[in-house]
Amino acid sequence: MELHHLRSFVAVAELQSVAQAAEQLHTTPPSVSAHIKALEQELAVALFVRTPRGMALTRAGEALRRRAEQALRAVDAVLAEAASFQDEIHSELTIGTNATPSFLKLPQLLGEVRRRHPRLGLSFQSSVTGHIVKQLSNRTLDAGFLFGETIPDGLAGTRLSEVSLVVAAPADWAPTLRDASWESVAALPWIASTPHCPFEAISDGHFARHGRTPPKVGLADDGATKLDLVRAGLGAAVMERSEAEAAAAHGGIAMWMPDGLASALHFAWPVSRAHDPALTAVRSIVARLWSPPAA
Repeated sequence: MELHHLRSFVAVAELQSVAQAAEQLHTTPPSVSAHIKALEQELAVALFVRTPRGMALTRAGEALRRRAEQALRAVDAVLAEAASFQDEIHSELTIGTNATPSFLKLPQLLGEVRRRHPRLGLSFQSSVTGHIVKQLSNRTLDAGFLFGETIPDGLAGTRLSEVSLVVAAPADWAPTLRDASWESVAALPWIASTPHCPFEAISDGHFARHGRTPPKVGLADDGATKLDLVRAGLGAAVMERSEAEAAAAHGGIAMWMPDGLASALHFAWPVSRAHDPALTAVRSIVARLWSPPAA
């Protein structure tokens, strides 16, 4: 039994899709399908059935998934303990990102890692909070940045900052936004986020408290897509403030900044990887980069 067979099994079970599992595992769908087939042949049981909604676990697959997850956690623990005996950290970590590199201080993070741990490699995978949580849970990511007030079960994390959010809108709407309220903004077309982005729950909560539901004309999670749709005059969208300000400096964007529109930013990792030396080193650097300057 190969470890990559188990990783493919757990990823497909989580995502219910061979194609999406292949994307997360940085391989091809035929490879993932081959892993599943080999595992089913070795175990002599069917793990999945195909349905119109995707790959569904069989009763045996559901039971064996938990065993597979336990096995992968045990392997991670062995690797982490072995790494602790090394004089120098020699590892590769993949980190999920949910905002622009400059906002997340990725250049500083990579620079510090290269200076302090030259044999520790980092790769960054752009995504959104909901997907990052799933990928941390199925171990296709080693760590990641998350928006939201809480850290999901099975993950640990460090709260880095309280992030200011704004409503970005087409520049022509600036007069409307000057003295806007949530009631008036709710009457405007809205570029919403999917449930994978916590900004959607935050904005929906504000609208609900004012008894309004805005007309949602499109869905987008990444900032670049939202900005293009906003510039095109199609609607307004909630965004991280510094990203919206940078876009507004180039024209085409107006901003509305109501009180109380904010979200926490965390750096998170699987609980099972808490003692991994490479992760510990990166966590320490991230915490220093985000710590307030000394008085």
